Amino acid sequence: MTKSRSEREKKLSLEPNVLDMGTEQTRKRLKVDPVVSMAQGWRVRGFRDGPQLESAAREIRRIYIMVAGGMMPKASDLSRVRGASIPISEWLAQRRRDIYIPFTNEIGTDFGIIVSWLIDEVPLSEIDRAKRKRNGYASELIVRHLTRYCVLSGTIKNTPTIM
Repeated sequence: MTKSRSEREKKLSLEPNVLDMGTEQTRKRLKVDPVVSMAQGWRVRGFRDGPQLESAAREIRRIYIMVAGGMMPKASDLSRVRGASIPISEWLAQRRRDIYIPFTNEIGTDFGIIVSWLIDEVPLSEIDRAKRKRNGYASELIVRHLTRYCVLSGTIKNTPTIM
């Protein structure tokens, strides 16, 4: 049986170091981060370049959110949505110019698959179904493109282990 909100708030006010995990219904709806779940699979399979691929996915997500963040509504009242007010740091701007933009130009329309997986958190099976490919197509494509991003950024040598 779930506790009422006031009971949970009283309990939290008495114990300041307790983390509120939400209600049971909220916990059921939570999803695992797609980067974390894919990185776990890379560790299980013993990919040598797994940590580099994971950091590349996180970097792509960070740059995408910083660039397109102003276009994503964050308020319940859409009239309050403004453009990006956070200035992009010099490092981020340099990574975007030198690596991210050439990478997106190189992979072309496949960037939509990466955005679907990384930003929209669409399951890989649904991406496979939408592209009318067999199971594993989206996963292989993502690994191939993340490896290419790592090669462009210099974190993996030109002869990657995953291809």
